[in-house]
Amino acid sequence: TGNMLILSYAHAFLTNTTHLINAYYPTLLSWANELTTQTLYPVTQVSTDDFEGAEANYTNLALKGLCGIMAMGRMAGFAGRVEDKERFESIASNYSGLILENGLSADGTHFKVTYQSNDSSWISAYNLYPDVALSLDLFEPALYEKLGDFYATVAQPYGVPLDSRGTTTKTDWSIMTAAMHLDNPGTRDAFVHGVVNYVSSPFDFRPFPDRYDSVEGGVRALYPFGGDEF
Repeated sequence: TGNMLILSYAHAFLTNTTHLINAYYPTLLSWANELTTQTLYPVTQVSTDDFEGAEANYTNLALKGLCGIMAMGRMAGFAGRVEDKERFESIASNYSGLILENGLSADGTHFKVTYQSNDSSWISAYNLYPDVALSLDLFEPALYEKLGDFYATVAQPYGVPLDSRGTTTKTDWSIMTAAMHLDNPGTRDAFVHGVVNYVSSPFDFRPFPDRYDSVEGGVRALYPFGGDEF
């Protein structure tokens, strides 16, 4: 749901057209209404990183839902639906503060794996890519600077792990996170060079994977292309 709203808004944002919004507005609206009830406190579920297991209150899932809600507000504005625009943008603004309160470490340098995790846990906040790429303006640039500085402290020879639960990283999320920090070459390169180091190393001759170990190399998953194609 969040992905579909983000992609729909991306089309409008990049093409400056509203025909998809107008054609599917009732469906988009229903998805956004659902997100307002599911985003702030995500129920116990697996995420795209399902190998880590199910958890409640995944911070990264909340961040994606947040971007979806704001994307709906922007689409409503494009479509001239002023009341919907104001409602969804207000909800997103409110939720962004609450997610910071629940999901950000006390020192403000990184997001935690879940709301209930302690401050030693951390994530690569790849689901905030739409906030930067589509100018959703959910969070201040200063937050991204702090996140970027933190990533450099946990980088490994073959990239930045997905989160503090292990050393696994993913090529798609790494490139998406790098794209959020184009103004910070050190952060960008920690992600990009990690992937480059991996694919340049002679671990094996199998196709480019989506998941591998950021410390030792070595494939841990299938071979699809994802966000690395953007």
